[in-house]
Amino acid sequence: MRKESGQVTSAKAVTSTDTDSDPILPAQLMPRCPACGQPEALVWVHGHGQCAHCHMNVMPCCDGAVCDPS
Repeated sequence: MRKESGQVTSAKAVTSTDTDSDPILPAQLMPRCPACGQPEALVWVHGHGQCAHCHMNVMPCCDGAVCDPS
């Protein structure tokens, strides 16, 4: 705490006015990889999403879709 010209100010009282930043989720609320349990960080490789930690396919590219040639 500082005292300036008769006023007491506290560093805790200063708040940010930046409203353009994205909120950061706590690690407990972030989606997690079903294989290793780490907070989900997807890396897209050849059309499917892999976990950045264990490299397990988390988001398959087609989910078993069948091509209809007609």
